[in-house]
Amino acid sequence: YQRRVHGIFKENMYVPTEEYQQYNDEGKILVHDVRVTLDNLYPHPINVKLAISLATKSMIINSQNELLVKELAGSKSGQALFTNLFWMFFCLQFQQGIFSEVGNEYKKEIRSHYANLFYSLHQTEEVDTEYARIVINKRLRLIPFIYSWAIIKAFHESFKKSIAEFTSKFISKCCQIVVYELTGLYVTESYVCLLYTSDAADERSSVSLGGR
Repeated sequence: YQRRVHGIFKENMYVPTEEYQQYNDEGKILVHDVRVTLDNLYPHPINVKLAISLATKSMIINSQNELLVKELAGSKSGQALFTNLFWMFFCLQFQQGIFSEVGNEYKKEIRSHYANLFYSLHQTEEVDTEYARIVINKRLRLIPFIYSWAIIKAFHESFKKSIAEFTSKFISKCCQIVVYELTGLYVTESYVCLLYTSDAADERSSVSLGGR
């Protein structure tokens, strides 16, 4: 395996080369093998739909929020927002030296796609009613937590041989960064623990995201 441009990222879809796809399918890619550069901001294929599906399976999602999950996983803005959050966190965690060069690119894409997602969510409801506004606001509060947990799942799926890297501190940091990037709020590690207690370790417990 050699570091190189392994594919192209176009219209929110990553198309890997045949050789790289084979390495990926065989689970041979380590998290430290992948390098972000200015010319290659998305150097590894990420299955957004799978990550969100795996994340929400360990969450208690009510019927109202199922529509939100579909929008996050299925829309172009939802997938692109996830992808840029993933690679921004990747750089902060594993490649801090490059972040000063690429961080603004990710942040610009995150702002743009989050605005588009925000608009599309408002189009799904009649926002001229108080109830609809309450529903939308609850959904918006869930987005950072669904994405942060899905990003963790994506790391597990994409870099299976690097699982020892994905510690409890890794989980806390991911949640803190995603929540801050999307809301401007800082959440403590203890707050993250209340949401994700033991779920990352054994995947037997559930996280309640019922929109309370």
